[in-house]
Amino acid sequence: MPLRPALVAGAPRFARADGLTLVALGGLWGSAFVAIRAGLLAGAPPFLYADLRFVLAALASLALAVGLRVPRPSRQLLLRAALLGGLSLVGGYSILVYWGETTTGGGLSAILVATVPLWSGVVGHRALPGERFGGLGWLGILVGFVGVVLLLLPGLSPGAFGATLGAVAIVGAALLFSGGSVLLRRLGGGPEGLWSLSAQFAAAALVILPFTLASEPLALPVTPLVLGTLLYLALGSSVLGFLLYFRLHHRVGPARASFVTYVSPVAGLLLGALLLGEPVSVLEIGGFALIVLGILLLRREGRRPVAPSSPSPTPSRPS
Repeated sequence: MPLRPALVAGAPRFARADGLTLVALGGLWGSAFVAIRAGLLAGAPPFLYADLRFVLAALASLALAVGLRVPRPSRQLLLRAALLGGLSLVGGYSILVYWGETTTGGGLSAILVATVPLWSGVVGHRALPGERFGGLGWLGILVGFVGVVLLLLPGLSPGAFGATLGAVAIVGAALLFSGGSVLLRRLGGGPEGLWSLSAQFAAAALVILPFTLASEPLALPVTPLVLGTLLYLALGSSVLGFLLYFRLHHRVGPARASFVTYVSPVAGLLLGALLLGEPVSVLEIGGFALIVLGILLLRREGRRPVAPSSPSPTPSRPS
């Protein structure tokens, strides 16, 4: 997650095509939470559902890498990507998201995962060179945290304990992704591509497999809704989403590419309300506004130039 991008003269210009790419990416990643929720409501077991998604995504990424003749990285880099990215950034994150969404709406999940920049700021403050921040950054963390508390308030009412646990699991997924992202930036071997994505997706599938075998029957409802959302999550949100992100990252830089953080929760809220009939409460709108304000405060302080040795950012947020 890009936290404190260096702003330099002559930064890439944000053209109209880049804006459309950003909106499309935000739609893909924001709608993923709604697609997950729809599949779960249709009877898909959460862990099996997640496992099959990443098996398909790994195979599709591998097929694209071979078909496009992308040079294969060294085995060491692929293993590092699988261990660092697949275990926490994709695998552990998805376990919590899919389980949390059994009781949490897709729109609210998209907002809670949008807190990744805030948690990455806390973790990266000590772990990464050039990521330190002062009073304005801590104010942003505090404001964003208040936004999260507002989002969790409805679940604190009597009889809503299950919904609270689901929402807390989603926040835990954001925390896990933040820690894994910082670790990958510190120890990773370079930018990600189709080969490393395939390795991460395959590792994620292996991480989720024990949860699938331990808690669920190996039976997926064969319905158009379940199969359609599964293919959409694997090919659309996972493979196509990351390809769009890499294109945007290359054209306009990591700072502007990270604007997807603001687009995807809006897409999740709107699609959750339109497709699943999820209500949009005043607390959700207020909580989202505070989270965005917190991220803006954190990034405003980050406009100071960073050291040239600062590690390269990783993708903003998986779905």
